[in-house]
Amino acid sequence: MSLLFTSPLEWWLDLSAEQIAQSRQQSRQTATPLSQYQHFLNHLCVQVMVPWLKTEYDADAVIWPQPEALPSLWDVVDGVAIALNGVRVLLVPSETIDTDGFSVPQEWVDIPSWAADYYIAVQVNLDQSYVRAWGYTSHAHLKQKGIYDATDRTYDIRRECLGLDFNAFWVICQHCPETLDREALNREALNR
Repeated sequence: MSLLFTSPLEWWLDLSAEQIAQSRQQSRQTATPLSQYQHFLNHLCVQVMVPWLKTEYDADAVIWPQPEALPSLWDVVDGVAIALNGVRVLLVPSETIDTDGFSVPQEWVDIPSWAADYYIAVQVNLDQSYVRAWGYTSHAHLKQKGIYDATDRTYDIRRECLGLDFNAFWVICQHCPETLDREALNREALNR
């Protein structure tokens, strides 16, 4: 695990051939080609981002749900939730080269026990062997500025609505986190 490129705006992390091979192997245990691809990208994200976040930001960071539950979760939805310094952050991996915005599966936004405080867009580039965190948003901002796509069951948010400075992201998380009011989210879910 090494930082490929450092910028105050983005995190660029190296992908090794071993990590790619291990993630491919892990993803072969899935039922369909689509879920195999989802597993592969999510597993890569876990292998690269989680150890780095633990080293750089919170040694006690915890994956949610438990790591052994992730394969069945990834059959349904993309994303890796991590508790960092008491704040739930969702990493949303994608192999797309288009960073005009990103999509967050509805389950990670509207199910109170799943919802994250913050969502991070992660680009996986296999050709150049890197993982890149390039933008983030809070739950409240995603609900306000994101557009719900009922066909895909995602919240889509444009790049211009995202935070792009990851130094600012960590200051916000540490000193004035915009944590969810889970009770209010539960009430909102019941009123639908």
